[in-house]
Amino acid sequence: MPPLVVRGVERTALDLELDLQVVRTRHSRLRQELQVLRELKQQLETARQQGQQQLPDWVRHDDRFHTLLKQAERQTAEELQQEQRVERMMRVAAKDVHKIRGQSRKETPEMQTFREKMAFFTRAKINIPDLPADDV
Repeated sequence: MPPLVVRGVERTALDLELDLQVVRTRHSRLRQELQVLRELKQQLETARQQGQQQLPDWVRHDDRFHTLLKQAERQTAEELQQEQRVERMMRVAAKDVHKIRGQSRKETPEMQTFREKMAFFTRAKINIPDLPADDV
């Protein structure tokens, strides 16, 4: 069997077997983590059903749980910052477009938008293949 070529590198059967073992190990580890999280969820739901308003002591003193919470908070904060950056960039782009359109106010905005759309659809670089004459 010839070796598999991926991204310019030849992959042998040994490489593929090692990759398979890595994937299986990672999958096993992730399944274990999911099981632990499911058990934690079940225990927290049981505690809540019993009327406990605060987290149980074993949760408050568990370093792994605190690490998990910090990681989740950090990830949420990073996602929020990224969303805010994207929103700012979109506002700046919208302002630039509005400013450019405002500089050429020879006609109404509706007419200008119509002309832009027509220019887009009638541009020369459009890649629509010609139909053969017998298909028409």
